[in-house]
Parts: sequence; structure tokens; C-alpha cells
Amino acid sequence: MKFLAALIASASATAYTTCKTTVTYYGSADTTCASSSTGTDAVSALVNLCTYSTGKSKWFKITSCTTSTADLQWHTTAECSDTPAADQKMAFTSTTACIKGALTGSTAQFYAKISAPAGITSPTLCAFTIANYAAVTCGGSVTPMSTTFAAMGMGST
Repeated sequence: MKFLAALIASASATAYTTCKTTVTYYGSADTTCASSSTGTDAVSALVNLCTYSTGKSKWFKITSCTTSTADLQWHTTAECSDTPAADQKMAFTSTTACIKGALTGSTAQFYAKISAPAGITSPTLCAFTIANYAAVTCGGSVTPMSTTFAAMGMGST
């Protein structure tokens, strides 16, 4: 559990191990992100671990996060084990940058901006249940999860 606590505790330095930001989406032709938004995702993620976008119904990973920048990659699986193409990577160089987004292919499907990222300074895990499901459908239980975080590869006891 020491590893898990260290993993979710935000460093006081510029680079975060956790990332909290809001991604605001704009239309596929709105290269300046000046029109009305088409939706948002409130993101609270562990850096370099797969997260699900409810706004885009797609798996993604934040690969870096600082006080003003974030790198996001769109993936095809819940494990985020595939290597995304260059067009599936979004490098937010500032909170004012309007970045092209493509979940698949190279054509812009949307543009996006982020709010100023922050570390999650008081992370809490409580009252949750872990279930192991097939990665593709997220349905139909495959095997029960181990009862320890260490056995799930998320830390040591």
C-alpha cells in the first residue's frame, strides 16, 4: 500500500504524478476553439495509466502533466497497450493552445483546450468495488479480482 499511496500523492514539483484538468472540446473545423464548445471531460487521472473519456467514449492516457501543459494519447483498448499514431497524440503546450484531436485516422474530429492542470493534493480511495471484465466490452465477468492491490500490480503490501 505504500507504493499506491506514493503513486497517488501529488509531488509539489512542477511535474505531477496525478493530473486534474478539464478538457473542453470544439468542432472539427474550429481551429481556434473560439466557437461554442461541444462538450467537456473533467479529468482526474494518474499519469501514465489508462483512463476512460466519458465525453469521447474512448480510452486515453495522460503521459505528462505540469502546471500549464499536458500530453494526452487516445488508445483503442482499456489497457492502453497499443502504440497510438502521431495523430492520436495531443500535446497541450499551454492552457490557451487549441489542439487538433483525432480518435482514429488523421482527419481532425475535434479541437480541444485544457484548463490549468493541477496535481491532486488530497487523493482518497474509499467505498469502491473492483471487478475484472473483458477489456473489449466491459461486460461479462472474466475472473474475480485478487483481494490485494499488490496481486493486481498496483503496489506492495
